[in-house]
Amino acid sequence: LKAALAAVDSYPYEFGSRGQLMRESAFDKLVQEGEAILRYKNTLIESIVDNAVELKLDGLKTKVVNSPIFQSEIGNILSQKADVGLVWYNTGSYAKVSLRSSKDEVDVSKIAERRHKGGGHKKAAGFAAKALDIEPILDGLEKTKSYNWI
Repeated sequence: LKAALAAVDSYPYEFGSRGQLMRESAFDKLVQEGEAILRYKNTLIESIVDNAVELKLDGLKTKVVNSPIFQSEIGNILSQKADVGLVWYNTGSYAKVSLRSSKDEVDVSKIAERRHKGGGHKKAAGFAAKALDIEPILDGLEKTKSYNWI
């Protein structure tokens, strides 16, 4: 079903058109299309994850990457490699920051709340800030040996 939904999502949204795509006679074709889309999506996500840097956020090992797409998926993968996965991107007028954690002892909603009055829940949270530069947004990140913070 995930593959079929990926295929449906690749078509323009027009009232009634998605229902027609999901009719039973087209389902097998949608699954086939969707498998290719998901394979490409996973390749993109892997490439983005590979560009993450390791920083400290509130004393926690944090994998950080800039991406305007797939924030949830990327954050979840990064959170498996560190205490916190952080994905951010500029919208042009402000920056959005998404936080993820897979560790029971880490509550990213508290981090988001402390920083720019963000919110969410224990495992997934975020905040936005009026800034075009990530440094003031993530004020307090500490340098680690794996990345020279400029």
